[in-house]
This record gives sequence, structure tokens and C-alpha cells, in this order.
Amino acid sequence: MSAIPTYEQSVEASHIDEVYDSAVLEHPEFAGMDPMELRTFIGRSLGQIAMFEAAARQPLEVTPEDADRIAIVKIHSSTGSYDEAFKQEDNPRLRSDKPWLAWFDRQRVLQGIRLVRKVAEVRSGYTVTLPSNYTEADVMQARAETKEQIAAYGPAIMYSGYPVETQKAEEVLRRPGGVIPEEKALIIHGNPHNTVEGAQLLVDAFEKYDHLLEGRRQIAIVTHAPHLERVLHIMDKYPYLPAGSNVPFVSPVATPEAGVHDFATMEARGLLYYAWLADTASKEQHQFQTL
Repeated sequence: MSAIPTYEQSVEASHIDEVYDSAVLEHPEFAGMDPMELRTFIGRSLGQIAMFEAAARQPLEVTPEDADRIAIVKIHSSTGSYDEAFKQEDNPRLRSDKPWLAWFDRQRVLQGIRLVRKVAEVRSGYTVTLPSNYTEADVMQARAETKEQIAAYGPAIMYSGYPVETQKAEEVLRRPGGVIPEEKALIIHGNPHNTVEGAQLLVDAFEKYDHLLEGRRQIAIVTHAPHLERVLHIMDKYPYLPAGSNVPFVSPVATPEAGVHDFATMEARGLLYYAWLADTASKEQHQFQTL
């Protein structure tokens, strides 16, 4: 477990150039800033994203010590929904220009559920399994056992997003036959219009559920690897976790291979803007812990 990020992953100079050149083209103000300082920041961002991508492609493992400290698994919303590759509210150009962004919300929800199940398994000391020649009745029984296990041993699962996203997530997590008990599904409703309002929404949410974080317990953040880099820099600018629970675990989701380069470019360029021009993200990354 490491609470301090390192940047050992090599980053190609051409990728740094690509991000820098496109950032200057989009925001000419960058041309008047120290290019070396900006390129160093871009390189660090790309390096960290690459490390998150590598971690996302490893088997999900949770130690008993970490399992005991994870109180809430926090999922960030994204494109599509659990039942749709892209939802009506998504930018229509994404379907043709960036088809690899399909199903991102579903991928994050499934990763969150996997992490909740893993923590419950580690805490309880047993894994719910199916027989080799299982029937539909066996599947339903396993789901029921998993739900009971999560109710007794699992962390809560928290989801926030725009109204259409939270309404869908609430319906999905509470469907009959699901494994997340109703009392473990924390849906944060709201309609933030900017980063500051979004951070305040989470401040309010964690104040409401601060009893779950007693004893310096932590949250685990679930989102795609490139987006995680942005989340940590915004979190450093607008802290929303209670004192004593402000070094979150991270559980990155792997970007589909077709979008690895483009998504890293998008997020590194966006973070450069947020941190250097918009002042809605810190130039420093918030501390985190890896599972």
C-alpha cells in the first residue's frame, strides 16, 4: 500500500507534445506560460494515468487490513447507463467520434459492486460459489447469500451524478435479484452546475454518512484510470472528506484498449486547463492509497 504517488512509468515525449500543442491551440493563454513547467505537469499526469491503467488490469485483491478500513465505495458517474451504451443526455458526437466511451457508467457500477463483494468476502472469511453444473435456482440462491453477506460484512456503495444518472443508478442497485442491500445503496441526489457545487454536494453527503467513517475508516474511489487523475487533483482543491478519513483508496477501471491513448490525452489536457487556467483543480495530487 502506498499513500504517495510516484511517476516511474515512462511517458513518450511525443505524447507530451501532443497534449501541450492541443492545449495551446485550444487555449492560447498557455503560450505565454513556461513551457517546461507545463510539459512537466503533463508528463506527470500521463505517467500517473499509465500507472492507474496498469493497476486496473491486475486482479482485484484486498488485504484483511484494508478490507477493515473501507467503509464506502464511491462510484463516479459516466457515459451511458447500466442498460445503455450511451444515454440520451450524452453528447451525440461521442457515438461516432469516441465509441470506446460506450458503457462507461455500467463498467464503473460493476467495478464498485465487485469491490463491495470482495471486501465482504475478506471480512467474512468465505466466498459464495456455484456448483460446476449449476442451475438457475443455484444462481438465485448464490445471489441471496451474497446479498446477506454484503448486508453483514460489506461496505456501503455510494453513487453521485446528474439527476438522470442517479435515478437510473438507484433503480439498478435496488432491482430484485441484485446483491446490494437497500440500506447499503447510498444515492446522492442533486444537480450541481459546476465543480464547486459538486464538491459541496459531496461535503453534505459525507457529513450525512460520517458515522460510517468513524475510527479513521476510508472511502474507495471507483472511476476509469484517466478520470481518476482529475478526481484526485479536484479533491485536493476542494476537500470533501471528513478529517481522519481523507486519504482514500483508489480502484481504477481499465479504459478499453481502443481509447487508452485518446482518453489519457483528453484528461491530461483537461486537467492542465482546470489547474492552470480555471483554478478548479490543484496542481498537486491529493494523497491516496492503492489496494
